[in-house]
Amino acid sequence: MEDRSPNYTKEDYQRIYIESYRKQVDFYYNQSRFYWFLHLFFQVIMLVGASSIPFLLNITEVPKSIPTFISAIVALSTAFVASFRFQKRSENSMLTSADIKRELRLFDIRVGAYKELSSEQAFEHLMNQLDDISKRQYRNAFSFSRAKSGQDE
Repeated sequence: MEDRSPNYTKEDYQRIYIESYRKQVDFYYNQSRFYWFLHLFFQVIMLVGASSIPFLLNITEVPKSIPTFISAIVALSTAFVASFRFQKRSENSMLTSADIKRELRLFDIRVGAYKELSSEQAFEHLMNQLDDISKRQYRNAFSFSRAKSGQDE
């Protein structure tokens, strides 16, 4: 049987590893923008909805079910913002994107901790740094749900 496994060199694996993290920069940046959009969306619903209810209640021609419906939408929006903490998630994703980007730049131009290291040592340091950033991201992402349910450490 013919061996069809790719014959990657050590440099190929390093390049693939680095490229995967370059994609993570974009992923976390886009995730941050998405969470920020959700945060703003629900904030606008809460602001417009809550501020319109007193006026609607004073208009006798408006059925009482409309302010009730708007109040329910405002309450749901408030619950979503409080439960999912979109603003914190956005900040966390943006910081992760920036941290990965910064670390890759330091590695690329060999400054900071990378300045005096050999290529192999620099790559090993980069792997450790990116691993730490990833662990922090996962820990922070899961802490949002634990904090809300009272399971914070």
